[in-house]
Amino acid sequence: MDKTTMRYCTQRQQSGPARNAFTLIEIILAATIVSVVLSSVAVALHVMFQVDGQLREDLAYSVLLPRLSIQVRQDAHEAYSVETTRSEDELSVLTLKLTDRRVVRYEANGSRIVRIVHRDEEKLRHEVYALGAAVVRWEFDEETRLLQLRIEHNVGEIEGAQDSLRVDLVEAVAGLNTSAFETDTDAADAGSEEMVRD
Repeated sequence: MDKTTMRYCTQRQQSGPARNAFTLIEIILAATIVSVVLSSVAVALHVMFQVDGQLREDLAYSVLLPRLSIQVRQDAHEAYSVETTRSEDELSVLTLKLTDRRVVRYEANGSRIVRIVHRDEEKLRHEVYALGAAVVRWEFDEETRLLQLRIEHNVGEIEGAQDSLRVDLVEAVAGLNTSAFETDTDAADAGSEEMVRD
């Protein structure tokens, strides 16, 4: 064996056999990179679906609120009597008596407002306004006859978003289209006048 052949064989033995496979460290590294990429994609998809759901709710609410506002204002303007109550189960109720013998009752329980219209004992209409997660309150000032619907939404339910409160107000003057508006004090005065006459 000459020196060149011997040197080639020695170099081949030192460098080891030819490499046909990956080492365990390379496989673990590749698996780690793939898992990080997949988890990032999963988080991005989760946030995207959350934003999509929130946008759909906001779109539905933006269509519903003007309809509800118009309806509340029409009913309030035609009303001659307004009564607001809040029950123990957090049901906020507004009752409006209209000049054409209709009684309109709004029931708000947070996720929806139900409008029920009766004339005498007959139910004429039953409408539901879905609000999503909201806090709803009816307020009525007897002196100014100002009726106010207050809807509070907690905006920022998406993970990582800053929570903030969005408040929508619907205001209407009760009895604007009628001169026969009565308040509790008017009814009490009328009752005392009848007692004096007797």
